[in-house]
Amino acid sequence: MQNVGEFKLALRAVRTAMSFALPWNFSVQALEGFMHISDFCSKDMAGETKPALVLSQFCDFIFGENAKRWRGKEPFVAQGEMRSYWEAFYGSRPKTQTEKKEPQKKFQGSNATQQQRVPKPFENICRNWNVGRCMKPDGTCKSPLGTPLRHCCNFRTDLNNPATVCGGQHTRVGSGNH
Repeated sequence: MQNVGEFKLALRAVRTAMSFALPWNFSVQALEGFMHISDFCSKDMAGETKPALVLSQFCDFIFGENAKRWRGKEPFVAQGEMRSYWEAFYGSRPKTQTEKKEPQKKFQGSNATQQQRVPKPFENICRNWNVGRCMKPDGTCKSPLGTPLRHCCNFRTDLNNPATVCGGQHTRVGSGNH
């Protein structure tokens, strides 16, 4: 992107596309709202040569964070949280040698959020088979690292213990059991 005007159009296009594809997902509206309220972070980026690139990178960062939260069954980044995410993102970017070197802040999030997040262990189950998109015979699917994947249900039976899965010989989607 060449300038902030192009970025604004692209963000509007993403918002419109998201409203058609996932009408219940308001995460892009929250991001767009933050951008408008902060005047597209123009005060922070007064000396930037490519502000649209920085804003695009921030949007990618927020999309990634929202994807993590979606997988963790947590709410998306709210418009009110965006300022702290922006400060952490912008503060951690490498500065040019002419700029002052300030200590970099790393966003720690709230303690409650960190305590609730439990990393999900690797499971050798074919996710595509569970949603009906894998037509390979059992035992032939492999992970990107070459680990053999099983064709069994990957429904998590205990949310407090993410290592527990159903493991039945049915797909998770359309089985009627989950």
